[in-house]
Amino acid sequence: MVRGNGRAAAPNQFGGTNNSWGAVHRGGGSSVAIAPTAPDNQPQRADSEAAAMEPRKLEYIDALRGWAILLVILVHAVLGPTSIDSLRLPPQEMRHALVAPNELIARIGLGGEAGVQLFFVVSALSLTLSWYARRPSGISGLRDFFLRRFFRVAPMFYFGIVFYLLLFGWGPREFAPDGISGRDVALTVFFLHGWWPTAINSVVPGGWSIADEAMFYLILPGLMPLTRSLTWLIVTTVAAVVASHVLFAYLALHYPPGWSFPPSLWFTMARRGFQNQAPNFLFGIVAAAVLLKWPVAESEKSKWHWEGVIAVVLFALMILQYTIWKNPWVSTTSIFSAGAAALCVLLHRSPIPILVNPVMARIGRVSFSMYILHFALLEPAFRSVVTILWMLNGSTAVLLPVYYAVLVGATFVASCITFALIETPFMTLGRRLVTRLHSQQALSVAAGTSEGLQQSPERSV
Repeated sequence: MVRGNGRAAAPNQFGGTNNSWGAVHRGGGSSVAIAPTAPDNQPQRADSEAAAMEPRKLEYIDALRGWAILLVILVHAVLGPTSIDSLRLPPQEMRHALVAPNELIARIGLGGEAGVQLFFVVSALSLTLSWYARRPSGISGLRDFFLRRFFRVAPMFYFGIVFYLLLFGWGPREFAPDGISGRDVALTVFFLHGWWPTAINSVVPGGWSIADEAMFYLILPGLMPLTRSLTWLIVTTVAAVVASHVLFAYLALHYPPGWSFPPSLWFTMARRGFQNQAPNFLFGIVAAAVLLKWPVAESEKSKWHWEGVIAVVLFALMILQYTIWKNPWVSTTSIFSAGAAALCVLLHRSPIPILVNPVMARIGRVSFSMYILHFALLEPAFRSVVTILWMLNGSTAVLLPVYYAVLVGATFVASCITFALIETPFMTLGRRLVTRLHSQQALSVAAGTSEGLQQSPERSV
């Protein structure tokens, strides 16, 4: 094949060509992998160069993040007073009550915890596609990758650390029965809190998933060679699922002797730690590998194609199997993540509006802020709704839907603010830093080349 510049496109490891990724990511809401041009030393061009180095977003990925955060907020809404008390009270003082009109709704709502696994799959898919769009190489490529990840996650997460320490203090709570220690905070700052029972979920509520994300970032470059063979990638994923099941069973049954932590904290770390969640990320890489191996032409895409209809049915079945149907042989989490990978592939081919629409994409773009902030709004939203329903003599049957709607709405508004004031400026700063480093590298190479040309006549003499 010949590109627009007249150069032949080199074949990639999937059997296609290096511009196949661009074929996968074109069209409305999709993206074209733009190769970064050699930066110069003009400051006024920094923003445009940084933008050129960034692949544009895929709308269905944002939409799936939107669905993921709605599921996560749902489970905490259903838990009601239990979620609220877990943020500031030790286990023995917590209320244990669900906000649901019946058992079926409660089970479906509690299944919302699968939203975190959906986040993991979508994150792995997005980062793998982004990796092949940029094609980083060498130490500078790794440096750029980790800088982008740090400036994407750390600022809002660090805001969460300070915010929740000020809001809830350092006192006892469900995941830190003796209170938060300096060690817990230090581990959280360095994204290592997933490896310590009292730190994994205490400093920042829900922070366990951020720890798992950070661990995934560390190993992602080492996983990219696996994508050269889809067969071996699938075999590796299945092996990881089996290994995680075996390791979880062992850890859950072997509480370390001499530890003073409650067994429930050890079980939480065994279940939510990266060693148990890693296969969910691998499913996302499998989805990306499938899209890279079989790129979809723009003419083949349709919002109402049969793949989109299957995606809607699949998404419903994923929720049902996680909440209602129990499989004694394979964990519901693994089945859900495998379904999520298939869902990504289907929506890439047919982004059906039922699942992929501007509203869900907008929610997805601020989903990280929503994940961090919604814990702080659980109690004020709950108290407000209960008070209003009591004043109106309303039925308790409407408590959950009204509470959920208020919680989602308030969280979305607050998250739009933090997205604009914290996330966006620091993401821009990260891009500018990467661009500046590229500029300095290009200048160094140019200076070395010039020096070599000046010295060459002397050598010839």
